[in-house]
Amino acid sequence: MSRRASLLFTLVFAFGGLMSAAQTCKTGNCRITNKQIESVLQAVRDENYDYGYYDKFWGFETAGPNGPRAEFHIYINPGLTPAVGGDEGIIIYKYLPFGEVIRPFIVDTEGNAYLTGSPDSGFGWTRPEGNTIYMDDEEVIKDKQQSIRVPFSIELKPSRRLILETATRQKMRTGSSKWELKHQHKTN
Repeated sequence: MSRRASLLFTLVFAFGGLMSAAQTCKTGNCRITNKQIESVLQAVRDENYDYGYYDKFWGFETAGPNGPRAEFHIYINPGLTPAVGGDEGIIIYKYLPFGEVIRPFIVDTEGNAYLTGSPDSGFGWTRPEGNTIYMDDEEVIKDKQQSIRVPFSIELKPSRRLILETATRQKMRTGSSKWELKHQHKTN
């Protein structure tokens, strides 16, 4: 793993107060499970819907059973380390309008995934969650080669029901929902 990714593992602290102190990876050499991968994918998908960024992915459009969807891959480092609140890992993925980002995540003992940072804070080169454009190309390639390449998709025209379900999960996950705040008059 690159120096930047290793640094990212040690810099995450943002969600310590939101999650339990229990950890499931005691050795620092644990492999991510399929259930944890699904939880991370759900967190990424929920944040995209909650912030309304799903429509930015039109360049990845394919036909889906519920209408147009965007399909691409997310790279998840298979190794997890113990962290405050659970097990910590790293993902690399396309996050429009930001570009490609590298981002730590925490999976708590209940199996819930929390992405560190926030689109509101951006993905600068001085943050643990950053844009890969600030990284050395060889490090990004190496990190991706050492990761699990997971297919990912989001609906480009999600239903209101899907958005409301997402807003509920985001509110439980982060304490608030950007979609709910923006549409308060429509949810009552």
